[in-house]
Amino acid sequence: MMSDSIRAHGLINPIHVVPDDKKSGFYQVIAGRTRLKAITKYLKDIPSLQAIPAIIHKSKDVKEIAVLAFMENEKRNDHYDVDIGLYWGKLINDGVFQSQSDLAGAMGTTDSMVSRMLCYTKLSKEILEIVLQNPERFTYNFAELIFKIQERHGADVGLKLAEKVSSKSVTIKQLQEVLARGLAEKDINGRKTKRVNIVESKNIRASAVFDGYGRVEFLLSAYTDKDNEGKILDSLREAAIRLLKDFSADEKDAGHDKEVSEET
Repeated sequence: MMSDSIRAHGLINPIHVVPDDKKSGFYQVIAGRTRLKAITKYLKDIPSLQAIPAIIHKSKDVKEIAVLAFMENEKRNDHYDVDIGLYWGKLINDGVFQSQSDLAGAMGTTDSMVSRMLCYTKLSKEILEIVLQNPERFTYNFAELIFKIQERHGADVGLKLAEKVSSKSVTIKQLQEVLARGLAEKDINGRKTKRVNIVESKNIRASAVFDGYGRVEFLLSAYTDKDNEGKILDSLREAAIRLLKDFSADEKDAGHDKEVSEET
């Protein structure tokens, strides 16, 4: 509880105030309201808190107030990425900052980070409700991926995946696979993959990963020099063509020639 902390350690940081336009000699608190409330409600009996330090600002600059409020929240332990993202979105929508770059400069961060945090403001109402119910699960990394999936695959798929994030049944890596490969939601239901090593030596490693749905991914890593790049590509091309012929012969009747060609 904040009052307990202040009682034990005192008021470490001063509050911020501006002159009250309506009452001469009075001030309005622009940052530190929670601390002031705790002192006036619970700590009136402490002599050292009968007067507290305050920084007086000459004018009500809306940008300055917004930054101060953000700094105050940053000191708290109970705020989450979604709180920051929605707050930043409100500042832009209210015209306090004219652009993401303007906001980034004031908050001491990058345009890229602001863009990622604003993904919370672009989630559907249903997805945002899930996020707000489980804010500790939805870091900005999860929120950004869910938003991109929502855009690419639709709000329904995004909602189902958000529910999986909430129940801890999907990982960042699995969501990234949805974006990278365009997989359907059913492809990340937690089914275990199987990896088979084909070749493993000092200079080259090759393996095949089976995802449990009939899809196989071939992984190859090797050490080479520039002179041998062409030879490696030729060898891979020949192997891919052989696979294409083998699979096409088996799956032609099922109408999968196009899919096999694209993935190969």
